[in-house]
Amino acid sequence: MKTQPLTTPRARVRPVAHPRAFRVGFVPMVDGAPLMVAEALGLFRKHGVPVRLSREVGWASVRDLLIHQEIVAAHAPATMAFALRCGLGSLAVPCLTAFVLSHNGSAITLSVSLRRAGVVDAPSLGQFIRGKSIERKLRFAAVFAYATQLANLRNWLASAGLDVDRDVDLVLLPSPLVHRSLASGHIDGFCVAEPWNSVAESEGSGWIVCHSAAGRVEQPEKVFLVLERFEKQFPDEHLAMVAALQEAGALCEDPAFRPELVRLLSLPGYLDLPAAVLSRSLPFKRDAVATGHVRFGAGPIGMPTRARGRIVFDLLEALGVQKECRSFRRDIIPKIFREDLYQRALERPPFPCPVGAAAEAAPASQPSPDLVRTLAA
Repeated sequence: MKTQPLTTPRARVRPVAHPRAFRVGFVPMVDGAPLMVAEALGLFRKHGVPVRLSREVGWASVRDLLIHQEIVAAHAPATMAFALRCGLGSLAVPCLTAFVLSHNGSAITLSVSLRRAGVVDAPSLGQFIRGKSIERKLRFAAVFAYATQLANLRNWLASAGLDVDRDVDLVLLPSPLVHRSLASGHIDGFCVAEPWNSVAESEGSGWIVCHSAAGRVEQPEKVFLVLERFEKQFPDEHLAMVAALQEAGALCEDPAFRPELVRLLSLPGYLDLPAAVLSRSLPFKRDAVATGHVRFGAGPIGMPTRARGRIVFDLLEALGVQKECRSFRRDIIPKIFREDLYQRALERPPFPCPVGAAAEAAPASQPSPDLVRTLAA
């Protein structure tokens, strides 16, 4: 008897009701800075769209909230756009991005006990693992099953001469919990985006062994992710959000704005971390060494081109996801990475914020007096 090919179940997407303020999810990480700046400085309101950010614990939460339309958009790994559209690890839901929030920004951190044991790089880690006498395997964490960090971590461990699937254990943890798990001894290392590598170093539980886990100058890392249904139902509001993020990304990438960016990100509603820790991820000089070497979506850097989509696709292909899902094909790249919408957002003028929405979408923080003078100049 001829069998039918397996198909990925698709979620039923209900119409989105126009709220007083659109809820957008984010995970507390440095690479979500354009979203936080756009809210804190009132750029969403400037472009005529009411937005309220919602801080979430991790990527699984962000994905599920998107699927069930509890949020309309999210700060999300670029790989999640493909995973969500193809139904990798979840129901399949058509989605897209019109803005790349950031590139790079990750690092690999190991426990201080490994450093005391003589581990200083990947080769010495391989030697330690092959020669160790303890019974348990070393355990390393990433934050999402289809993330750049997992691929970078696997590649780095493989460069140590290890069989990653046999010699070590890999686990998934929410980003804000990895440094605590390292401090408690539940894991021996992790690959995650900033600021959590710097947090581990500042707390003395870990040390950064690889400052740029990305392995390329511009690896797309986080995107502004929306469901396709939302873009079709609220195209003007979506473009207004992207336009606000284009403006915010340019600020985030400007070294002169870095002191103010650090101040905003340190607020309780955002990253809620000491400015001294965040400054390690966001140096105030363009040529200064930064943990993870994060680049924000400023100008052409934020454009979701097909070439950038291919980088993300190739990374997932290297992880073997095409074996899990038949819909994971190259022809979906232009359906996800929408350069046309990015260009349209650049060309649209701001429009007034809806009546009654201004108070609900008020910025979470007032800019410092220095920034007010700079913006007014």
